[in-house]
Amino acid sequence: MNEHEHDSIRIRSVRLQPNGHVYKDHKEQESRFTIFKNNVAYIENFNSNNKAYKLCVNKFANQTNEELKATRNRLRVPSTRTTAQAASFRHEDVTKIPSSMGGERKEPLLRLRVKVKVAAYPYTGSDGTCNTKEECVHAATISGYENVSTNDKSALLKAAVMQYVYVAVDASKFQFYSGGVLNGTCGTELDHGVTVVGYGTSGDGMK
Repeated sequence: MNEHEHDSIRIRSVRLQPNGHVYKDHKEQESRFTIFKNNVAYIENFNSNNKAYKLCVNKFANQTNEELKATRNRLRVPSTRTTAQAASFRHEDVTKIPSSMGGERKEPLLRLRVKVKVAAYPYTGSDGTCNTKEECVHAATISGYENVSTNDKSALLKAAVMQYVYVAVDASKFQFYSGGVLNGTCGTELDHGVTVVGYGTSGDGMK
């Protein structure tokens, strides 16, 4: 790396610092800059290999993947979770499965987001003491749930046809994700929750 490239990366590192963040000393600043350089090199190398999805330099680029997971991915799924078939599955008899699903659900999903946002208290991330007086005030309630059998793609597809499905995933690949179909080997440390709102096939035929 020549001097110009080094200065360019340092400028990008400064610009991408979280708003208002100040490093405590020169040692921390240099440590973060080294992490940033390594992440930039990883992103550029990854994108040069013509994968199905792309990565980009973002505000998390001065953190290691382990640091990000520790502070952002806080869902904890018991390691002893069962892999057996679900005891019951209400969508087992679904036979009409369209080739794609999702676009037609944008409006009801938007209404759901607005309803929850209006009802919920605004979120501000900070460490402190919980306000126990607000525990009884619920923005939404869950009347029940049903598990989809583990590693059963057919069951997941049937469920997705009928409703939104909450899924626990390993989000270790999410740090620099920019766009495209996120594929490859799935991790096993389930630490993040996402909602399946549909499915389909990409322009290059990837399901």
